[in-house]
Amino acid sequence: DPGNKLIEHLHKHNIPVEIIPLPGPSALTALISVCGLNFERFVFLAFLPHKKGKDRLLQQIASSELPVIFYESTHRVLKTLTQLQTYLPTDRQLVVGRELTKAHETIYRGTLDTIIQNLQNSSTKGEFVIIVEGR
Repeated sequence: DPGNKLIEHLHKHNIPVEIIPLPGPSALTALISVCGLNFERFVFLAFLPHKKGKDRLLQQIASSELPVIFYESTHRVLKTLTQLQTYLPTDRQLVVGRELTKAHETIYRGTLDTIIQNLQNSSTKGEFVIIVEGR
């Protein structure tokens, strides 16, 4: 999608423009359409496990060459992102979408620390889609 290259350019050059995803078949495709990352190939994991195997999976996400996308619930989003801090380099970029294609849609971009801080200062109600940039 050549639109991703345009969105990536706008974000890299701090050009202030609001980019709104159009409702589609899933929150996954809505966030991909506005994230501005290279999506020729990616890994989709759906919801992560609650406990067993979660740390190992977070390590794999952090070391993935490809962008990794997964869903997270309102009750676990901050805990999961905090756990991911253990494995993810501080400069790795993420895009997090909350309540995509709904009235309170919010998209966060930046490093993990920035996104966690933004989420702590706003609502975490709703379902989340998380994209971790490939290394």
